[in-house]
Amino acid sequence: MEVIGAGWGRTGTMSMKVALDELGLPCYHMMECVKHPWHAPQWVRAAEGKPVDFRQLLEGCGYKACTDWPAAAFYKQLVELYPDAKVILFVRDPDKWYESMKETVWQMSQAMSNLPWYVSAVPKQLMPGCSNDMVRRVVWEGELQGCFPDDPHRAKELFKQHIQEVMQVVPANKLLVFEVSQGWGPLCNFLGKPVPQQPFPHINDREEWRQRLQHLRRLNAALTYKIPAVAVALAAAGVAVVHRWLQRS
Repeated sequence: MEVIGAGWGRTGTMSMKVALDELGLPCYHMMECVKHPWHAPQWVRAAEGKPVDFRQLLEGCGYKACTDWPAAAFYKQLVELYPDAKVILFVRDPDKWYESMKETVWQMSQAMSNLPWYVSAVPKQLMPGCSNDMVRRVVWEGELQGCFPDDPHRAKELFKQHIQEVMQVVPANKLLVFEVSQGWGPLCNFLGKPVPQQPFPHINDREEWRQRLQHLRRLNAALTYKIPAVAVALAAAGVAVVHRWLQRS
């Protein structure tokens, strides 16, 4: 691992993932868990304080960098494991970060939690790495200590404390404090990479999340009401068939 992203989600982590990919540093992001179904249980183990082979999770799957949760929650273990790696700390205004978290990650997590069991089983079967349980254990109960979204002040304080902690833990010569609005310049200078010709990526904005949430809610509504209706119709048809058969008997 050459680069460790220590910043929390909704600070530009997806844009950074795309940027690092572009710079030739395949980057691990929460979305990568979908590609590796066995990863989510391992991150839950890590959140429980159980031993986890981080090398196998990241380096073993071809990644040279990581960003976003769940990896960011274990940046100290990764810094110890990869002492030569450079660390990027993504920062953002705490108020904007909180609102973004509430409107995106929290809403998606709630929508997933509210799915009926016969609907929620579908993404688990099709995308077993997409684990709402992992997000709950690592993010809501772990990093945010159960305060989100009911205690905005506490959540923002934890966000600021995390930033200060990273700046204290990581040596200054190995740390880049970064905002995505700064673009390629500081990042490429820090990593010793040439600046790409294309603009710095801006991915995963609130509009993209809004579209995902709308899609999930439409799916939820359709399956919640249509599946029981179909089941009742099939059951009624079955009863009618049996009734006719008994009459003929």
